[in-house]
Amino acid sequence: MTFIFLLLNIQFSIFAQPFSAYTDLRQRFNVFDNGVVSSVEGLPPIDFKIGRTAVAYLDNQRVFKVFKDGMVNTVNDMMTSQFAVSDNLILYKSSNIISVIDGSDVVLLSRLCERYALGDSVVLFYDINRSSFNAYYQGKITELETFLNITDDDFSFDKNVKVSDNIGAYINYNGELKVFFNGESQVLESQRVQNFQVGRNMLAYVDINNMFKIFYNGHTFTIDPFAPKKFYGR
Repeated sequence: MTFIFLLLNIQFSIFAQPFSAYTDLRQRFNVFDNGVVSSVEGLPPIDFKIGRTAVAYLDNQRVFKVFKDGMVNTVNDMMTSQFAVSDNLILYKSSNIISVIDGSDVVLLSRLCERYALGDSVVLFYDINRSSFNAYYQGKITELETFLNITDDDFSFDKNVKVSDNIGAYINYNGELKVFFNGESQVLESQRVQNFQVGRNMLAYVDINNMFKIFYNGHTFTIDPFAPKKFYGR
Protein backbone atom coordinates (compact mmCIF):
# COMPACT_ATOMS: atom_id res chain seq x y z
CA MET A 1 0.00 0.00 0.00
CA THR A 2 1.21 3.49 -0.82
CA PHE A 3 -0.26 6.35 1.17
CA ILE A 4 0.51 9.88 0.04
CA PHE A 5 -0.75 12.37 2.59
CA LEU A 6 0.74 15.18 0.51
CA LEU A 7 -2.44 14.98 -1.58
CA LEU A 8 -4.47 16.16 1.39
CA ASN A 9 -2.57 19.42 1.27
CA ILE A 10 -2.60 20.09 -2.46
CA GLN A 11 -5.24 22.80 -2.18
CA PHE A 12 -2.76 24.95 -0.30
CA SER A 13 -0.15 24.96 -3.07
CA ILE A 14 -2.23 25.92 -6.10
CA PHE A 15 -2.77 29.59 -5.29
CA ALA A 16 -0.88 32.04 -7.45
CA GLN A 17 2.35 33.42 -6.08
CA PRO A 18 2.04 37.24 -5.93
CA PHE A 19 5.81 37.76 -6.21
CA SER A 20 8.41 37.00 -8.82
CA ALA A 21 11.89 38.36 -9.51
CA TYR A 22 14.23 38.35 -12.47
CA THR A 23 17.25 39.98 -14.11
CA ASP A 24 16.48 41.59 -17.48
CA LEU A 25 18.67 41.94 -20.58
CA ARG A 26 20.15 45.16 -19.22
CA GLN A 27 21.24 43.29 -16.08
CA ARG A 28 18.75 45.15 -13.90
CA PHE A 29 17.13 43.23 -11.07
CA ASN A 30 13.35 43.53 -11.12
CA VAL A 31 10.57 42.40 -8.82
CA PHE A 32 7.08 41.59 -10.06
CA ASP A 33 4.67 42.46 -7.25
CA ASN A 34 0.96 41.80 -7.90
CA GLY A 35 1.06 43.12 -11.45
CA VAL A 36 3.57 45.93 -10.86
CA VAL A 37 7.20 45.62 -11.98
CA SER A 38 9.75 47.48 -9.86
CA SER A 39 13.38 47.87 -10.87
CA VAL A 40 15.16 47.51 -7.53
CA GLU A 41 18.86 47.10 -8.47
CA GLY A 42 21.02 48.18 -11.40
CA LEU A 43 23.13 45.01 -11.22
CA PRO A 44 22.19 41.35 -10.74
CA PRO A 45 22.10 40.16 -7.12
CA ILE A 46 24.46 37.47 -5.87
CA ASP A 47 21.48 35.48 -4.65
CA PHE A 48 17.75 36.01 -4.13
CA LYS A 49 14.84 34.04 -2.72
CA ILE A 50 11.11 34.60 -3.04
CA GLY A 51 8.46 34.24 -0.36
CA ARG A 52 4.74 34.89 -0.36
CA THR A 53 5.10 38.40 1.06
CA ALA A 54 8.67 39.46 0.27
CA VAL A 55 11.78 38.97 -1.83
CA ALA A 56 15.08 38.72 0.04
CA TYR A 57 18.42 39.10 -1.71
CA LEU A 58 22.13 39.79 -1.48
CA ASP A 59 22.91 42.63 -3.84
CA ASN A 60 26.03 42.90 -5.99
CA GLN A 61 28.01 44.17 -2.99
CA ARG A 62 26.69 41.43 -0.63
CA VAL A 63 24.38 43.86 1.17
CA PHE A 64 21.38 41.93 2.46
CA LYS A 65 18.08 43.55 1.48
CA VAL A 66 14.37 42.80 1.55
CA PHE A 67 11.76 44.01 -0.93
CA LYS A 68 8.35 44.20 0.71
CA ASP A 69 5.25 46.37 0.32
CA GLY A 70 6.81 48.11 -2.68
CA MET A 71 9.95 49.18 -0.80
CA VAL A 72 13.53 47.95 -0.44
CA ASN A 73 14.97 47.87 3.08
CA THR A 74 18.60 47.16 3.95
CA VAL A 75 18.95 44.56 6.69
CA ASN A 76 22.73 44.61 7.09
CA ASP A 77 25.90 45.38 5.13
CA MET A 78 28.03 42.45 3.99
CA MET A 79 27.32 40.40 7.12
CA THR A 80 24.77 37.82 5.99
CA SER A 81 26.27 34.46 5.06
CA GLN A 82 23.04 32.48 4.62
CA PHE A 83 19.35 33.25 4.32
CA ALA A 84 16.12 31.38 3.71
CA VAL A 85 12.60 32.50 2.90
CA SER A 86 9.24 30.86 3.58
CA ASP A 87 5.72 32.13 3.05
CA ASN A 88 5.71 34.22 6.23
CA LEU A 89 9.29 34.35 7.52
CA ILE A 90 12.76 35.39 6.42
CA LEU A 91 15.60 33.78 8.34
CA TYR A 92 19.15 35.05 7.95
CA LYS A 93 22.49 34.11 9.43
CA SER A 94 25.32 36.53 10.17
CA SER A 95 28.39 34.64 11.34
CA ASN A 96 26.68 32.20 13.75
CA ILE A 97 23.91 34.61 14.75
CA ILE A 98 20.47 33.75 13.38
CA SER A 99 17.55 36.16 13.23
CA VAL A 100 14.11 36.06 11.68
CA ILE A 101 12.03 38.77 10.02
CA ASP A 102 8.39 38.18 10.90
CA GLY A 103 6.14 40.82 9.37
CA SER A 104 7.66 44.14 10.41
CA ASP A 105 9.55 42.65 13.38
CA VAL A 106 13.16 41.47 13.45
CA VAL A 107 13.68 38.82 16.13
CA LEU A 108 17.08 37.57 17.31
CA LEU A 109 16.80 33.81 17.74
CA SER A 110 20.31 32.82 18.78
CA ARG A 111 23.76 34.36 19.03
CA LEU A 112 25.41 31.00 18.39
CA CYS A 113 23.59 28.56 16.14
CA GLU A 114 24.70 26.19 13.42
CA ARG A 115 21.60 24.03 12.95
CA TYR A 116 18.06 25.15 12.26
CA ALA A 117 14.98 24.30 10.19
CA LEU A 118 12.56 26.83 8.70
CA GLY A 119 8.86 26.35 7.99
CA ASP A 120 6.28 28.83 6.78
CA SER A 121 5.49 30.04 10.31
CA VAL A 122 7.83 28.08 12.60
CA VAL A 123 11.59 27.75 13.14
CA LEU A 124 13.26 24.95 15.10
CA PHE A 125 16.86 25.64 16.12
CA TYR A 126 19.61 24.58 18.51
CA ASP A 127 21.17 27.36 20.62
CA ILE A 128 24.76 26.37 21.37
CA ASN A 129 25.25 28.98 24.10
CA ARG A 130 22.23 27.81 26.07
CA SER A 131 22.53 24.13 25.08
CA SER A 132 18.83 24.23 24.29
CA PHE A 133 16.61 23.17 21.41
CA ASN A 134 13.96 25.81 20.73
CA ALA A 135 11.01 26.74 18.58
CA TYR A 136 9.99 30.15 17.27
CA TYR A 137 6.33 30.75 16.44
CA GLN A 138 4.28 33.96 16.23
CA GLY A 139 6.82 36.17 17.98
CA LYS A 140 7.61 33.77 20.82
CA ILE A 141 10.64 31.56 21.47
CA THR A 142 9.79 28.33 23.32
CA GLU A 143 12.45 26.10 24.87
CA LEU A 144 11.67 22.50 23.89
CA GLU A 145 14.66 20.55 25.17
CA THR A 146 17.79 21.18 27.21
CA PHE A 147 20.81 19.08 26.32
CA LEU A 148 23.84 18.58 28.53
CA ASN A 149 25.71 16.92 25.70
CA ILE A 150 24.52 16.19 22.19
CA THR A 151 25.88 14.30 19.25
CA ASP A 152 25.30 14.82 15.55
CA ASP A 153 22.96 11.82 15.59
CA ASP A 154 20.88 13.40 18.40
CA PHE A 155 20.36 16.50 16.35
CA SER A 156 20.39 15.44 12.71
CA PHE A 157 18.02 17.68 10.79
CA ASP A 158 17.93 15.24 7.90
CA LYS A 159 16.70 12.43 10.12
CA ASN A 160 15.41 13.66 13.48
CA VAL A 161 14.09 17.21 12.95
CA LYS A 162 11.49 18.21 10.33
CA VAL A 163 9.26 21.25 9.80
CA SER A 164 6.48 22.22 7.45
CA ASP A 165 4.08 25.15 7.19
CA ASN A 166 2.99 25.60 10.81
CA ILE A 167 4.24 22.46 12.51
CA GLY A 168 7.53 20.95 13.63
CA ALA A 169 8.39 17.45 14.80
CA TYR A 170 11.52 15.85 16.18
CA ILE A 171 12.93 12.81 17.95
CA ASN A 172 14.69 13.84 21.15
CA TYR A 173 17.68 12.26 22.86
CA ASN A 174 15.37 9.86 24.74
CA GLY A 175 13.91 8.55 21.49
CA GLU A 176 10.55 10.26 22.02
CA LEU A 177 8.63 11.63 19.05
CA LYS A 178 7.46 15.15 19.86
CA VAL A 179 5.36 17.61 17.90
CA PHE A 180 5.33 21.40 18.12
CA PHE A 181 1.99 22.73 16.91
CA ASN A 182 0.17 26.02 17.53
CA GLY A 183 2.89 27.11 19.93
CA GLU A 184 2.76 24.02 22.14
CA SER A 185 4.84 20.86 22.41
CA GLN A 186 3.62 17.38 23.24
CA VAL A 187 4.93 13.79 23.23
CA LEU A 188 3.27 11.55 20.66
CA GLU A 189 5.35 8.39 21.11
CA SER A 190 7.62 7.43 24.00
CA GLN A 191 9.54 4.91 21.86
CA ARG A 192 11.48 5.71 18.71
CA VAL A 193 9.36 5.68 15.57
CA GLN A 194 10.50 4.12 12.31
CA ASN A 195 9.76 7.10 10.07
CA PHE A 196 7.90 10.41 10.16
CA GLN A 197 6.94 13.22 7.78
CA VAL A 198 5.27 16.59 8.31
CA GLY A 199 2.75 18.65 6.33
CA ARG A 200 0.33 21.49 7.02
CA ASN A 201 -1.42 20.82 10.36
CA MET A 202 -0.24 17.24 10.04
CA LEU A 203 2.37 14.69 11.10
CA ALA A 204 2.38 11.14 9.70
CA TYR A 205 4.53 8.39 11.18
CA VAL A 206 5.10 4.66 11.58
CA ASP A 207 5.39 3.69 15.23
CA ILE A 208 7.57 1.04 16.83
CA ASN A 209 4.84 -1.58 16.22
CA ASN A 210 4.73 -0.81 12.48
CA MET A 211 1.35 0.96 12.79
CA PHE A 212 0.68 3.95 10.56
CA LYS A 213 -0.61 6.98 12.45
CA ILE A 214 -1.45 10.60 11.69
CA PHE A 215 -1.47 13.56 14.05
CA TYR A 216 -3.87 16.09 12.56
CA ASN A 217 -5.03 19.39 14.06
CA GLY A 218 -4.16 18.32 17.58
CA HIS A 219 -5.46 14.73 17.46
CA THR A 220 -3.77 11.41 16.70
CA PHE A 221 -5.44 8.76 14.54
CA THR A 222 -4.41 5.18 13.76
CA ILE A 223 -4.82 4.92 10.00
CA ASP A 224 -3.65 1.37 9.34
CA PRO A 225 -2.20 -1.48 11.44
CA PHE A 226 0.50 -1.90 8.80
CA ALA A 227 3.04 0.60 7.51
CA PRO A 228 2.58 1.96 3.98
CA LYS A 229 5.30 1.37 1.42
CA LYS A 230 5.79 5.13 1.02
CA PHE A 231 4.41 8.37 2.38
CA TYR A 232 5.49 11.96 1.88
CA GLY A 233 5.22 15.35 3.53
CA ARG A 234 5.77 18.85 2.27
